[in-house]
Amino acid sequence: RFKAIDRAAKSGGMKLVALLRLSPVLPYNILNYALGITSVTTMDYILGTAAILPGTAMYVYYGTVAGNLTGISKSVQHGAGYYTLMVVGVVATIVAAVLIARLARSELKPLQGVN
Repeated sequence: RFKAIDRAAKSGGMKLVALLRLSPVLPYNILNYALGITSVTTMDYILGTAAILPGTAMYVYYGTVAGNLTGISKSVQHGAGYYTLMVVGVVATIVAAVLIARLARSELKPLQGVN
């Protein structure tokens, strides 16, 4: 299995790193060590790691929404349109996260069956 992953790392290192970063099952610390012993180049690793930016933005957005909905920021008054856009944004973010996870799973599935 390691040889198959190493071959995939040589041919499509950036794509492999990006897809692995999108997987919520793999902890980053273990993934960092695992990728360190493969043939992934430093540039592919850096560019592939950029795949975590949408997830990070999602968590920041959720924090903002939670703060606004709980009334932590009482100094600013918002109307119904604001809260409607907030809900639409949360739903769109969840849909995007699910679609990205499915894409990552389908791309990684062929690697799991290789010996």
